[in-house]
Amino acid sequence: MKATKFVVGAGAAFGILAVFLDWMSIEGKAVGLLKELPTSGMSNGGPVFLFLLGFPLLAAAIGAAKRFGRGMATMALLGGLLSAFMALVKYADIQSAGKMAKQLGVTVSVAPGYWILFLGSVLALAGGRAHCFR
Repeated sequence: MKATKFVVGAGAAFGILAVFLDWMSIEGKAVGLLKELPTSGMSNGGPVFLFLLGFPLLAAAIGAAKRFGRGMATMALLGGLLSAFMALVKYADIQSAGKMAKQLGVTVSVAPGYWILFLGSVLALAGGRAHCFR
């Protein structure tokens, strides 16, 4: 029994759970001015991440039930790669929101939910890559 399917499954599950957490934290005196700024993962493109991380999770589930072959590893690799890339794009969005909010005297920073999402995506990517190119 290969451990890669469990690594892929754990990474995808962590990433999916992180979609429901906060990705941005807002602190400062004028926080009321930024009430419309979405901070949760579901408000910041969460359904896209649910879809993308569904591929590695599905591959791990099929691999646990039958066999985690090269096709399942490729599906996990692509889902993890696209999710990790989209997470990097979302990090740039959070940083640009932080620069704009700094003018108002408010601090916008990356919350732990984002980091869990990114690490889960990278874990799914690494597991798929390890099995696909062994």
